[in-house]
Amino acid sequence: MSGDSSNYKSYAILFVDDEEKALKYFDRAFGSEFWVLTASSVAKAELVLEEHGDAIGVLITDQRMPEANGAELLEYTRENYPNIVRMLTTAYSDLEAAVAAINNGEIFRYTTKPWNIKSLRGELLRAMDYFFIRHERDLLLREKLSVWQRLVTIDKVRDILIMSASLSTLRHTLQAIYAYLMALPLSEKPQEESLKEFLDPWQFMQSDIQNSIELAQKVTAISSIDKSAQFGDTINLEVLLNELINRQQNEGRSRLTLQMEAAQEGVNVKGDRALLVQLFDTLLRYTFGDRVASVVRLEQAEHGARFTIIYDQQVESSPAEGSDISCSVDSQLLMVFLIGYHHGGEIALERSDPAAIKIVFDLPAVPETTDLPPPSKAWLEMIFSQYENI
Repeated sequence: MSGDSSNYKSYAILFVDDEEKALKYFDRAFGSEFWVLTASSVAKAELVLEEHGDAIGVLITDQRMPEANGAELLEYTRENYPNIVRMLTTAYSDLEAAVAAINNGEIFRYTTKPWNIKSLRGELLRAMDYFFIRHERDLLLREKLSVWQRLVTIDKVRDILIMSASLSTLRHTLQAIYAYLMALPLSEKPQEESLKEFLDPWQFMQSDIQNSIELAQKVTAISSIDKSAQFGDTINLEVLLNELINRQQNEGRSRLTLQMEAAQEGVNVKGDRALLVQLFDTLLRYTFGDRVASVVRLEQAEHGARFTIIYDQQVESSPAEGSDISCSVDSQLLMVFLIGYHHGGEIALERSDPAAIKIVFDLPAVPETTDLPPPSKAWLEMIFSQYENI
């Protein structure tokens, strides 16, 4: 793309100056060769960036302007639109402004007025070429990262399936893992890792191994339960959930309240209390990106209970114990599925609208009497087809 004049209008040059004559002069001088956008103040430039930021390749701004100066705009652009190549121009030999722009705005070039049009044209061409080169590099790295993530994901899926064969003390593990892997693509897409981290394969591998170790430890802990003693507890889910919500409120972690749609005596089920505490506590603490739970409902079902939790409340930063769903295995949510299906329950993960994710857990009153059907014969093919396009 670089060096091809036919592409110089595919991304815009934003020129910012408080003098209307300068804006018209710039557009007249370079508008036939470049896609030119203009703004007469820093505030107006920020509006242009908000509307066209992804389509701007180069920003060139005057330094001396009322209210806010060019160096401030360059710093703002660096922080919010780091891919845009930044340039500063001024009619003054202002060394202090140039130093501030270089240090805070990380500029590509510093030019002085009055312009030499031929010279400035050359600077703009070099800036656009530099933008195109970085853009092409980033696209190639993202493509490579995408392929790597896909391979890692398929590897993780295989590991989970093999690991499920060792969970002899848990019931319905195959159904649980099938439901989990089919639900996962409905969750948040993985956030793109920084290119700097991607270029360090050892760090990538170390993180991946650590995640696998944590998963194995959790699976080992949950699979060591005494099968002969399971489902020996009678649990009032309303009491249990209120205990967990109150505990999190005392820790300053939650503002949740329990909505009940059940019989007056509450909802009672048989089960392993310790495992169900782990399941519900995990769901109450869980985060999807920047979303935390805002609604919890418990209702009487025909053969047991239905628990619904909706994640749609945005927070500035996710709680430390939460975790985003990514292409790699999320051990917390996987444990929820294993425990739920062990109790004869079924779990559905739904996106009720673009801003909310809902988990519905149907739990039978008597787990021993529940026998879940196995997945269809083509379940492996269905799972891998889900992950081919991640």
